[in-house]
Amino acid sequence: MVKLVVSDVDGTLIYKGSYLNTARFPVMLKNLGDLNIPFCVATGRHYRELKKLFGNYCDTILCVCCDGAYAVFANKLLFGIPVGTEAVKNFFDAFVGKNIPVEFHSPDTTYILGGSPLFHSKEKSRLSEIKVISSPDEAEGEIFMISVYGNICTNADLKKFALPGNLRVSYSSGNISEFVSSNASKYGSVSKIASSCGISEKDILFFGDGQSDAELIEKCALSYTTYCADRKVFRLTGNHTRDVIGTLIRLSSEWKKQKQKQN
Repeated sequence: MVKLVVSDVDGTLIYKGSYLNTARFPVMLKNLGDLNIPFCVATGRHYRELKKLFGNYCDTILCVCCDGAYAVFANKLLFGIPVGTEAVKNFFDAFVGKNIPVEFHSPDTTYILGGSPLFHSKEKSRLSEIKVISSPDEAEGEIFMISVYGNICTNADLKKFALPGNLRVSYSSGNISEFVSSNASKYGSVSKIASSCGISEKDILFFGDGQSDAELIEKCALSYTTYCADRKVFRLTGNHTRDVIGTLIRLSSEWKKQKQKQN
């Protein structure tokens, strides 16, 4: 029986553009709770987004956020790997006055350089707490992720602002590139949480779909991908599902029966 369940969110727990199944999600959590198995999400999303997604249930699950940059439980920061003040200043100096939106994310607040009032309004609806800044000194506390918007910049252009060796691109599309510390990863953060609970990689069940999930898929004792997973990642395991919540309800029911037989 596993001792920790971890899942990516987009493309995994929420499959292929669907919504969180709010009817079965609490059933899944109860089944795992009855077995004293913690549930953890490891995602590129911010904690403020997870609070909107999971509601009150967010207080009962472990959250590895921003591609492993920090971890939160019940609104308490467990640990984090910030990008550092030098990186914040470097990005600020590179984009100030260019009207390209740049966001500096702490767990509690997103600080925005540039962008239109409409952009600010959209980000406020998504992230709740935002603050438009005109100086890097206005970004209070530690910053764990930096987002740069606009397809006028290529990855090669952006990387030169990222203090080579100190930051990595955690996500990139035609319209946005996101940076975290090169020391941050989903695998590293999940391993730290597991270790603090006396749990080894052999005790973890993991669900994922993207390149940032590959290390966890390879190293955890049991892992699944969804059918919409990255092709290379899909091949890393023979276990696949379209319904993570349903799979966990089924597995936890089987584990309960096994436990009853043992007793």
